[in-house]
Amino acid sequence: MKNCPAVSYSMPTLDGFPFSETDKVLTERSDPEEIERQAFEKGFAEGEKTGIESGEKKAAVFLRQLETLCSEIHSLKERLMSEFESQIVLLASEMAKRIIKKELMSSSEIIETLVQEALKKLDPIGPITIKLNPFLFERLNQKKKEFQEVFPDLLFEKDNKAPENGVVVSSPFQEIDTDLDFQLSNIIEELRSRIKNA
Repeated sequence: MKNCPAVSYSMPTLDGFPFSETDKVLTERSDPEEIERQAFEKGFAEGEKTGIESGEKKAAVFLRQLETLCSEIHSLKERLMSEFESQIVLLASEMAKRIIKKELMSSSEIIETLVQEALKKLDPIGPITIKLNPFLFERLNQKKKEFQEVFPDLLFEKDNKAPENGVVVSSPFQEIDTDLDFQLSNIIEELRSRIKNA
């Protein structure tokens, strides 16, 4: 090595070398805390952007599933309504019959109203007969005088074949059956036909 010619070597200067803006900032401010802060902010912004994009994708999948579920629930509701419609109507009619029977047992006002409405529909030609089952006969017989004031030819007749939930009002030319069960059945049939046509 002693015999080799030695050439002095020095580091080249970087004057004129093109620096990026980031490098210039780093060389101008070589504060490690500032570099760490900038790196944290940049990483946080990129992470937030990635998180939002990932969340939007998951939300879109969830919304599609929710729309499918709502559609299935709607079709299930329609199917159940069509399957149970007749059972619901039957249940409602049975409940109504029980309520009516309970009301008839506790108050004779319903029967009085039915008789008054039936009498309005009859032509008052000749005697009018009101046929009642034994239970209703005892209850309505107390009001017999009030009815006879309006219709003097009115007769009350006890009839075991008369409906439990109504009376039969008849004249020589007409007969009106006020049986609540019969009227309720007509209303239910009309409701069923309206539901089918809707």
